[in-house]
This record gives sequence, structure tokens and C-alpha cells, in this order.
Amino acid sequence: MEISIALWNVPTKKKGFPIKIQIYKNPQNRKYIPTGFYTFKKDWDLNKQEPKPSHPQYINLLNYLYTKRLLITKSTAIYTVDHTIEYDKYSQ
Repeated sequence: MEISIALWNVPTKKKGFPIKIQIYKNPQNRKYIPTGFYTFKKDWDLNKQEPKPSHPQYINLLNYLYTKRLLITKSTAIYTVDHTIEYDKYSQ
């Protein structure tokens, strides 16, 4: 399972491009989570998948994205571990 932060290619009127979190196992199984943040291409680093320091909400957005990525990674790890452990161990 991979997690990436993507700049959506469809701009809104004045806010810029929406930033979404992509979670996917394979190209057919993807989920997109809107962040509620927007940016212009000049304020987004495509290689790092994060805002540039020129973004007006740089610190808030960077903290939000790191927190979300960490939470998704942790919940994915827990889900994977839970499904590999036998059910009998929980029935006590």
C-alpha cells in the first residue's frame, strides 16, 4: 500500500488546485481523500509532494500532511497485523 500527496489537476476558480491524499494498492484500487487545502502550482513541489515555503499556509499545511500520512500509515500497519493474527488468540 502506498500513500502519496497529490496536487489535483482541476483548478477551482480562485483558490488554486485542491490537494488530495492518495491511498492505493494498485491502479484499480485507489482512494482519494480531500484535505481542504488548495495551492497554486508555483507554491507546490512536485518531487517532494509537499508545499513550498512560499505557500501562504506552509507550516499548517505541512503539519497537516505529515500528521495525516502518519495516521494512515499507522492504521494500515495495525490493519495488516490484525488480519494476519489468528482469530483464536482474541477469543479469550
